[in-house]
Amino acid sequence: FIFLEFTLRIFNLSQIQGYKAELYEDKIHRVKPNSEGIVLGDKFFVDDFGLRVPKKNYKYKDANKIIILGDSVAFGVGVKEEKTFAGLFRKNLINNEIYNFALFGYQVEDYLVQLDEISKFYPIEKIVYFLTLNDVYDHANVQTVKYSENKYRKGFKRIFNHDFFRQLNNFFRDKLYLYTFLKGVIVDPQASWFQNVLNYYNKNELNFLESFFLKFTEFTKKQNIKSHIFILPYEFQTRSCSPDVLLPQIKIKKITDGINNNFHNLTSEFCKYKNPKKLYLKYDPMHLSEKGHEFVYSLTNGILNK
Repeated sequence: FIFLEFTLRIFNLSQIQGYKAELYEDKIHRVKPNSEGIVLGDKFFVDDFGLRVPKKNYKYKDANKIIILGDSVAFGVGVKEEKTFAGLFRKNLINNEIYNFALFGYQVEDYLVQLDEISKFYPIEKIVYFLTLNDVYDHANVQTVKYSENKYRKGFKRIFNHDFFRQLNNFFRDKLYLYTFLKGVIVDPQASWFQNVLNYYNKNELNFLESFFLKFTEFTKKQNIKSHIFILPYEFQTRSCSPDVLLPQIKIKKITDGINNNFHNLTSEFCKYKNPKKLYLKYDPMHLSEKGHEFVYSLTNGILNK
């Protein structure tokens, strides 16, 4: 058992999950300023504003500000900050400074709160929103969705959705690489997580997301801030890239066609990649690996550098 655990860690065949951080509620959940934590096995630091930075006591350079909005993907869970696309922007966009507002668990309603509070960072040159498909859930759906996200395939779900097994799952995923590896091989969590997202898109109109796009666009134009919205796919979608699994992007495109903003769907670029599975963390439905962050940086850097 110990041999297998160390083998998985040494050869990076899996990773632990879960997080340990000082969180508190203030309209939305936030990380305690000037603290540190661990998420998906990787240590992170936050600054005076509660934003992720490369190290303790990080000093922002005096340059044009780019604000990043997003959830755990843009936060860069499981990857060192300097290896995330936000960190690569920070290093290579010489005339800009990055303020990464992204945090794990954030959804559309959280971004609306952030837009209301963003004036303290003026002047801002650009706001860049990295959209993952589960951002569409509004507050009323959060509790239900969080419960259903870990549902296993038919036949297992009644057993493993029992409170005891859910707590056991949370304990093991925070501690053991072997547990994540075995669950990934046996259950295929990428498929399970995507199926829940796909079910939502099948059954619901995207009124809440459309409303956010309109408010976001109105806000940035009123404040004369350039803005970009990048749409990122789930790992399961890149296995076939067939129209049936790309339904979320198709529905998003329908509501964005009439909105005057800069939307960039990166899904097709992921689909063209030779082995897209390498762009994601091991057995993870959507979070990017170091290679994935580098790939997103390569796709978006030219756009933001204009």
